[in-house]
Amino acid sequence: SATASGGTLHFMAPELLIPLASPPDFSNDPKPKARQTVAVDIWALGILIYQLLVLKHPFIGDLEQPKSITDKMMIQRILNDEPQELPAHFPESLRNLIKRMLLKNPTQRITAEQILNIPEVAARLQKK
Repeated sequence: SATASGGTLHFMAPELLIPLASPPDFSNDPKPKARQTVAVDIWALGILIYQLLVLKHPFIGDLEQPKSITDKMMIQRILNDEPQELPAHFPESLRNLIKRMLLKNPTQRITAEQILNIPEVAARLQKK
């Protein structure tokens, strides 16, 4: 489902979900709003690549039916659980890339520039 901030919940980075997980605040205290950043896009791309490779979401178990996961459950998983790793038959460099794309702390998450500097990525880009 889409959210008011304009994204599909299952692809939203933890930093965007924190306000959704908090109880409503009826005070007049202004709260800082979550911001859309490049780190948020890296997270979403990591989720997308994982799903393309494994055909399931990294926060949904192998035996679970995706439709049985409520929005509240998904928010709690993204905020509190670690994503499942890519299976071992994928190259270690790819497994590490996805792991770094799905770091919960956006300041520790891999950047687009760092992705472009990964030897396998840089080599593919030079071939074009």
